[in-house]
Amino acid sequence: MLPCNLGFIAVFFAKTAAISGADYAPGLLQFTVFRLGIGAPLMALALISGASSQQIIRWLVQYKSVVNRSEGGLMLLLSLFFMICDFHVFDIELGLCQLFIR
Repeated sequence: MLPCNLGFIAVFFAKTAAISGADYAPGLLQFTVFRLGIGAPLMALALISGASSQQIIRWLVQYKSVVNRSEGGLMLLLSLFFMICDFHVFDIELGLCQLFIR
């Protein structure tokens, strides 16, 4: 599910403004990078020619289980990272957080 609806975007900007106050430029940059990360693979697939896309689709179907498990693992890791570093759900702190979270 892609978070493309206006409600998600409004909540994201409201959260950024509430946390950062008047200086929400870092949050806007984070949002822009997030949107590029969501949109770049979609744009890349859209720009591929018909013949190439059929080969890619065949490969994705052939390795569907591996692709799904890899994507799921990546989503799980990213979720844990944000839960630990950004939202502080757990009472632990990673050294990695300082590299990515201001």
